[in-house]
Amino acid sequence: MNMVKRAFNAKYRNTIIGRAARLLSKSDRRKVFIVILIQIFLGALDLLGVALIGIVGALAVSGVQSRVPGDRVSSVLDFVGLSSFDFQTQTALLGLAAGVILVGRTVLSVFFTRKALFFLGRRGAAISADLTSRVLSQSLLAVQARTSQETLYALTSGVGSITLGLLGTVVTMASDASLLVVMAIGLVVVDPTVALSSFIFFALIGFLLQRLLSGKAQRLGMEQSELS
Repeated sequence: MNMVKRAFNAKYRNTIIGRAARLLSKSDRRKVFIVILIQIFLGALDLLGVALIGIVGALAVSGVQSRVPGDRVSSVLDFVGLSSFDFQTQTALLGLAAGVILVGRTVLSVFFTRKALFFLGRRGAAISADLTSRVLSQSLLAVQARTSQETLYALTSGVGSITLGLLGTVVTMASDASLLVVMAIGLVVVDPTVALSSFIFFALIGFLLQRLLSGKAQRLGMEQSELS
């Protein structure tokens, strides 16, 4: 187990994200990781909100057809203590709860993402200042070994691309990825066939987009770094 863990850590450290994360201190990496965990937890709130909307829809259909709600809906109503209320009150309370949960999840996600991006921006400024002091402490021959454009990009835009452009994107993607995973788990529980077909469909779309855009994005990034 330890050998597998060491091999995984070594492989992770050699990735682009791993090398970028090593620019941060251990405590800073822990803070970023905590924000990612919070984003993953917020994905569960989305699932709860969507589930409540589904229950409201089921109640609406049952109410229009003057039928008793299904077993699952009835068990949820019993669990939250709404089984004794009338149809209109149940629908209103569940709809209000779903709206509050979804809006609250969005507000919290924006708050923590913004905090993380500001934090990475400040760390990027500190890294840039540290690199500048190291460059100025070198001999003139060592400084002249690189062109002025290379040095300027490494001290300014390059640091920003690593902290905000790469690590900031990882934090943002963690929110979206956690939402997709949580929704997929919920869909598997409700209808595995629909979940599998949806996974295949979106996986094909993602694969095609990656093949079409990754090469172009890499070329544009190289050109930007050379022209900056």
